Amino acid sequence: RPDSLTLRVDPLPPELSGALAQSLLTLHPSAAQLAARQSQGSPRLMTQLIESWLQADALVPSPQGWALRPDAPSTPPDTLWAARASRLWESLDPTARRGVALGATVGMHLELEDWQRALRVLTGDPRALATPLADALIESRLARAVPGGLVFAHFAARDALLIRAEDSAQARHAAIAEALAENQESPRRVEWLGRHLAA
Repeated sequence: RPDSLTLRVDPLPPELSGALAQSLLTLHPSAAQLAARQSQGSPRLMTQLIESWLQADALVPSPQGWALRPDAPSTPPDTLWAARASRLWESLDPTARRGVALGATVGMHLELEDWQRALRVLTGDPRALATPLADALIESRLARAVPGGLVFAHFAARDALLIRAEDSAQARHAAIAEALAENQESPRRVEWLGRHLAA
């Protein structure tokens, strides 16, 4: 958009990553160092990694803070997203899987209207709905709702769905391009149309 500004945010240096880890949860120094290393300077990855440790019951109390259990895997975030994607994928029928893969192909941010248009192009079903698929992604914590659509929770969540897709990526891109060409009001039309036409 002409009235928007894109700012580049560099990764946090190791010392600040460690401080961030300690601000989220009082960690044992070794756990804080591991979190800083695996998050690669990303606050979002840091939060997701510590969340994955808590969900896996991988932390135990120690005099110096919460420490990883000796037998606990470190569980980097991409493993967490893969597990969530796998559970969702197994619950879907083949048509729903095509729809979810289509949504992941669109990009990190999905406008519900554009996704639904592309879904109807891809399936040939004028009654196909994207809303149940969006609800499933949000319920699986692979995405979060935003006005008019959703945003994938992390690039690894989106990637974990794309690698499970069994249909033609070229067909998905073509359906998205056709849907965007039809929707003159799409806020992302210009941004995405060329990308999917070239795919």
